[in-house]
Amino acid sequence: MPDKNDSDIFDVETQLKSLAESENLSKWLSDIDVSKHIADWLVAEHGFKRWQVMVGLRLITPLILGCGKAAGKIMTDVMKNRLISKINDFAWAKEFLDRLDDLRTKTGQRIQAEEDLKGRLQGDINRAKGDKQYRKELALDLQAAFEQLDTLDAMQVDLDFIKGLLKPQPQFKSVYESDDERSRFIYRSQYIPFVGREKELDMLQKFLNSDKMFCWHALVGPGGVGKSRLSLEFCLRNGVAYRAGILRNLKFDFENWIPSQPTLLVIDYGSKDEERLREILGQLSDRDFDFGVRVLVLDRDSSGHKIGDLYDDDDFRHTRFADFHYLLNKSDENVAKGILEFFYSEEGKQKPESWSDHLSELHEIDASMRPLFAAYYADARAKGGCGREYSRKSLLYSVIKREEKKFWTPCGVTEADKALLALATIVDGISTADDLTLPECVTSFKKLAEDKDRFKALNCKVIQDSNETKKNQIISSWEPDLVGELFVLEFLKDDEDTGLNKYRRDILKTAWSAAPFDTVKFLDRVRQDYFDHVNFSQLSGKPDHLNKLSVYAWALLAFNLINDYVKAQCVDKALSLYADLQSLASSDLSTPDIVLRQAKGAFNLINAYGEVQEFDKALSLYADLQKLASSDLSTPDVVLLQAMGAFNLINAYVKAQEFDKALSLYADLQSLASSDLSTPDVVLRQAKGAFNLINAYVKAQEFDKALSLYADLQSLASSDLSTPDIVLPQAMGAFNLINDYGKVQEFDKALSLYADLQKLASSDLSTPDVVLAQAKGAGSLCLLFQQAEQPEKAEEYLTIFREICKKYPDSPEFMELSGQFESILQELKTTS
Repeated sequence: MPDKNDSDIFDVETQLKSLAESENLSKWLSDIDVSKHIADWLVAEHGFKRWQVMVGLRLITPLILGCGKAAGKIMTDVMKNRLISKINDFAWAKEFLDRLDDLRTKTGQRIQAEEDLKGRLQGDINRAKGDKQYRKELALDLQAAFEQLDTLDAMQVDLDFIKGLLKPQPQFKSVYESDDERSRFIYRSQYIPFVGREKELDMLQKFLNSDKMFCWHALVGPGGVGKSRLSLEFCLRNGVAYRAGILRNLKFDFENWIPSQPTLLVIDYGSKDEERLREILGQLSDRDFDFGVRVLVLDRDSSGHKIGDLYDDDDFRHTRFADFHYLLNKSDENVAKGILEFFYSEEGKQKPESWSDHLSELHEIDASMRPLFAAYYADARAKGGCGREYSRKSLLYSVIKREEKKFWTPCGVTEADKALLALATIVDGISTADDLTLPECVTSFKKLAEDKDRFKALNCKVIQDSNETKKNQIISSWEPDLVGELFVLEFLKDDEDTGLNKYRRDILKTAWSAAPFDTVKFLDRVRQDYFDHVNFSQLSGKPDHLNKLSVYAWALLAFNLINDYVKAQCVDKALSLYADLQSLASSDLSTPDIVLRQAKGAFNLINAYGEVQEFDKALSLYADLQKLASSDLSTPDVVLLQAMGAFNLINAYVKAQEFDKALSLYADLQSLASSDLSTPDVVLRQAKGAFNLINAYVKAQEFDKALSLYADLQSLASSDLSTPDIVLPQAMGAFNLINDYGKVQEFDKALSLYADLQKLASSDLSTPDVVLAQAKGAGSLCLLFQQAEQPEKAEEYLTIFREICKKYPDSPEFMELSGQFESILQELKTTS
């Protein structure tokens, strides 16, 4: 069929723009549950076929949004024109657009039906009662959707164009869990209505409407604060205009991915595999897409430093949405009130005149009033239990005890069954499709399947595989995470009567061997949620049976734990873990990554000991850094850590006025800066070390030593590895020396140093900060010459100072400096 002419295409685009003017219509069409009412209305009242409605919503909704004033880069102009052209080829598309226009203008012939529809569209959304089949079809990629709807043959269009959009797409987690009582607190069940968070949703909508074709952002916060539920609500509100969802895993081939629609990808617990996350963002940042792509990364707040590193990375800076991640670390009272009202209503219990006492109790249980704790508290309170005697741990533990009393005990669940659930929780679920040999201490799938009551009591499921050739038995990890983590900790702790736990060793051995990264993900969450639990150290210790993957995975965990123990001032525990890391780094299983983790651990411990001036212990760890930096497995990152350790110790020794030891460490910095593994960051540490030592020697009136170190700064600033950051310490050093030589009226030396400042300020590596140092130098010389009663020289440098400041009229730093200087001059004039 030939393409339509330009006027036809223009008419369609004009109509799309008119539809986009209605903010309500755009929201209704975008929302995956609200749009179902429109789809039903189009089929029932106007006789559209189901496949026409589904294709129309998926292809036309993004176009309507793309024509809106607030829309960002939802697709390229070329793709928009191609889609508009092809929509003209649908014989029913004109009527489809006209019917949507009826909702906007009230000009339809079925006015009562339209008003009834608008009533449903404007009503409250019950996510838990949403149409599962409709959601499933919209969440499918185009290929699967068209095949399921059996539409490819029915569509009388240019199939080559449509088939060009049918490429493999990333797969999402299932939105729905079973709607029974046990799944109520799992965010995907949406049993509890979504309440509040308008500020966060507004921020996320602005992120979606970014003017970049690819854009990413991160949402971080503690467990139970509602990150996953918020991101799910965000996906559902935009699930028609975008193919949106939480990624099932990170294994998809993003390097060769061709999006078939605007796409919103949510990556949960992004720091679990930081290397893969970086790889994905790198692959997407360097691509040219026809459709807009957004990536939202979720993570725990204690992993925020890792996410922060992404924002600072030059490779990802140009595609980030904001300068920093968004911190979701608490909830407000309105969210808690909404949750309380819901559970009281569900139980048919009379609501109090005020929720203040309840909110006070909830605040004592969890100061952040996280929605998960609010939900468990509200459920227990509505049923007549829970009060001020509860803590976070006891509240969650009561959930475990209720599960045991209500489901496990009546069905005869055994300890070996629970051991299987504990293992599944650690490794993020177990399936008969997995190549996993279960330990003898846990119940086998075969034996468990023979008892349907026990099978169901443990929330096991039977799922058809993708080829529909066989059925797989699956036992999922216990959700929510905070409950599952506590269950594992309690189940695997030592028995008070018999001693050691008989399941722990075999379960951990299996977990570390079969799924090391899932095991680290689990233990890292436990580290953040239950760091002080009596059994945590027993779960997180070095595994007995290691391979290269498990060694690397545990090293990641050990490094985080060392940091936590240092912060908690549990240095003995930190040193014990460090010793384990040290043994791994020197074993046959060592890799550059393991060496790097030991180096990072040593560096953090050096800082801890340096702060309390326990220099012997700090130097012992520094000796480890020296060995690592010179080993065959060393990398520039390890060398940098030694340089950073040396720099920090120099500062500590200078503070303690032990200059000889500081100089010895400075010699190490010199050696590192000139080594084959040196980098600009290493050279920068030497420059900063030299600058700090210069200041120390100037205060001690040891100018010869200060000048010797200044010569090092000159050499570094002119080296091949120099950067603006390295030039700045020389400029600051020169300024400080100018002041000190001027005070003893050694003006020749002061002027020589000012000449250096002039060269630096006019060099290719100059920055406003370097020029600011030159201005300070000129101002100091002006004052010094005036005090020495050399008015001509003073006037010369006054003129230079003012000329420099005039070049930066909009700089607050230069304006402040100029104001301070002029005030000093005025005071001197008044005094004289």
